[in-house]
Amino acid sequence: MITVEAITFNHDPGAATHDALNIRRNASQTVHVPEWRRFISVNPEDSPAVYAVTATKGNQVTIMVSLRSTDPGTAFVEVRVEHHVKARAVNFVNGSTGTVAFELIDPPAAHGYVAIRDVTWHWEYRLGPHHAWHRFDTTRHRLYAVLTVPTAPWHQAPLNTQLPWTDVLDYACRWAEGAASADMAAALVTQAVYALGPSIVTYVVLAAAARITAFPISTALILSSGCAVASAMVPTSIAATVRRSSPASPTYSAVTSGNPEWVLGLD
Repeated sequence: MITVEAITFNHDPGAATHDALNIRRNASQTVHVPEWRRFISVNPEDSPAVYAVTATKGNQVTIMVSLRSTDPGTAFVEVRVEHHVKARAVNFVNGSTGTVAFELIDPPAAHGYVAIRDVTWHWEYRLGPHHAWHRFDTTRHRLYAVLTVPTAPWHQAPLNTQLPWTDVLDYACRWAEGAASADMAAALVTQAVYALGPSIVTYVVLAAAARITAFPISTALILSSGCAVASAMVPTSIAATVRRSSPASPTYSAVTSGNPEWVLGLD
């Protein structure tokens, strides 16, 4: 029996041209690498990966995969995920392939627009070119596409709280789905925020500062300077200091002072 043991999407933390970005779930939770691990990653959200359109454009995008076989007679096989992962030969030594690079056939950011997709990959193997393919494992992933590599106040330096958060991208990428430019993304996100209505989000302008209250994932977080999805379409010189109100809840509040996790200038 052949099994997938681990899949790494972000295999080069120092670059984003051929693989996924450095990310976190939120302020208190990291995204572990490999992003998919056998017996641990079950649902798509357990295995997230974010790709930047401009960084990966025209480049080969790869993942790193570890496979295992319990059949001592299995040495060389071809492995693929039809329509998703390009077929290649792998070699088992003592039942393991080690970490092997696979090329993605249709990378998440290849279409040039903001997206979020839950995908199910059916892994197959065959003994050689003239043999039939056999399904041997299934993995599930949540793949995001953003327009560019995030800029300040977000960072790509590994192991810091300012990495892009998937908790934010879950909202931002759905709201800006299909946007191929920052202007388009900004318009879609702004429309989605306004559509929440006054019972969800309230603005109070005081001394050129904005206070946003009772808002599930604050406007400042979602409006893109962070996730490179959109740019804020709000009046100039409005600034917001944003902090999370509860580690256990996706509710955020924006205030003008305190001990923030982000300070965003929305111009």
